[in-house]
Amino acid sequence: MTEHRGAGRPRRQRPARPRPVAEAAVRHAGGQDDEHDAVGIVRRLLEPLPSGSCLAMPVGTADVAPDEVGRVAREYAARGMAMRLRTHAEAAEFFAGLDLAEPGVVQVHKWRPNRTDGTESGGESIRDEDIAMYGAVARKP
Repeated sequence: MTEHRGAGRPRRQRPARPRPVAEAAVRHAGGQDDEHDAVGIVRRLLEPLPSGSCLAMPVGTADVAPDEVGRVAREYAARGMAMRLRTHAEAAEFFAGLDLAEPGVVQVHKWRPNRTDGTESGGESIRDEDIAMYGAVARKP
């Protein structure tokens, strides 16, 4: 790429360097059935992004309160909506190869670097069994 500057002399310009971006995969893939290759969907979303870009993503789980969460999943299915619940290990697969920010893949109410004690700003406690979702933020190396 060139730019003409005075007296007709071209000056070379460097192409703009891609800037890191954030991908918030809030509902894109985490709830997709296995037949849709949910982890592959996230990989394809991240592939064109430059190094330093981040992924923020929640993933539904039945690891906590499996009876209640299972009931919700069945209700979704009855209405024709996909809801794939994942174990902690399955949730972590979405972030494989990325640099996880602390505290890593945890229930979303615990993903508050300043407040890992499970309390809200008003001091009200949040029970683990009330939050059926893991989440994490990770950086592409």
